[in-house]
Amino acid sequence: MKRFQVIQWSADMKRGYRNAKGLMTREKQDQIFAKNAMLRQKIAGCLIAIAALAIWFCLTAYDVIQIWWGVELFPLMIVGFWLMLTSRNIRKEMKEL
Repeated sequence: MKRFQVIQWSADMKRGYRNAKGLMTREKQDQIFAKNAMLRQKIAGCLIAIAALAIWFCLTAYDVIQIWWGVELFPLMIVGFWLMLTSRNIRKEMKEL
């Protein structure tokens, strides 16, 4: 019957394993943070677009002459939709500037 041999790790081997594991965990964490940042950006864009649209509808519901608020609110809706649909991370780009 063959017995299993116990392998002893040296201090360098343990340190290397710990460093490699730490690097892998940080990379995974960075990926999760980037994904969450994009999700927050898309939610913020959606809220901006919906808020501008709701304000515009409320103003025009009381008086048709208020439709001219669309000149200011329509570009805000476009920015909100662009934030929702873009694949660029705006906060990351602003930090790099």
